[in-house]
Amino acid sequence: MNISEIIKATGVLTSEHSYRKFQKRVDANKSLITETIKDLDVDILEFLEQHSIINGSVLDIGTGSGIHSVHLAKRGFQFTGIDYSPTAIEIALRLSEESGTKIDFLVDDIHQTKLVSQFDIALDRGCLTFTTKPYIEQYKNVIDRLVKINGYYILKIDQLQSLENNYASFLNDPSYDLITKKEAFLTFYSKEHKIPAIFMVFRKLH
Repeated sequence: MNISEIIKATGVLTSEHSYRKFQKRVDANKSLITETIKDLDVDILEFLEQHSIINGSVLDIGTGSGIHSVHLAKRGFQFTGIDYSPTAIEIALRLSEESGTKIDFLVDDIHQTKLVSQFDIALDRGCLTFTTKPYIEQYKNVIDRLVKINGYYILKIDQLQSLENNYASFLNDPSYDLITKKEAFLTFYSKEHKIPAIFMVFRKLH
């Protein structure tokens, strides 16, 4: 079962439908796509600045419209963004082109990813939230494989829809050191749409 089937099985509205609606808004308002890029996740930015991380390769899991990929690519990071929604990737490619950034955006399922390269940072803002128990181990195995030693796994997870079980495998694995954990918010499309979340950063030790 891929992530599309997982989300449908849990009764959650697929992001493909949401991104088609967003794409129509973009077509009606050409400036919307550049205005949207201003909404960078402040917790991610603060972490990078506090730890003086100014470059490196980043995998954006569930990249959506590519807002964070584009914003951080402008700061010098080399980005790969994946999403199982073809419409999301279409929007992300358009945003990347209009912002003058070079990013590899791919239609891909993190649970069955085609990626083979390793990354300095893996970033997940919501994908693990909707990963059901039978697939959490599969998800973690992919993270184990794709994150370099001494690399970072940055996770922002919905407090309301996720239990600690979703990320317990990282907490209980001595290969990972939890260096940041705090209450935060997830935002989608605009800063007015906020969801209570937990922001965590793990460092992969070996």
